[in-house]
Amino acid sequence: ILLPTGESNRPDRVMISENKCVVVDYKFGRRQDPSHQSQVEGYMDLLSQMGYEKTEGYIWYVTLGEVVEVKPR
Repeated sequence: ILLPTGESNRPDRVMISENKCVVVDYKFGRRQDPSHQSQVEGYMDLLSQMGYEKTEGYIWYVTLGEVVEVKPR
């Protein structure tokens, strides 16, 4: 995702269909951290600003075997 400042953000995976955009970020640590939620929320905000009206976000804690849904802000 290219920002107006010239910087970029790179989610692990973005899947786009006709009516929604899904972001998945993979984490391999042994604990969940609130900063992971904020990171995915930021990706979702950027995608909304790009015109994707319906966005969903998930964090997949691979080592823990858990998937956490991230609600939009």
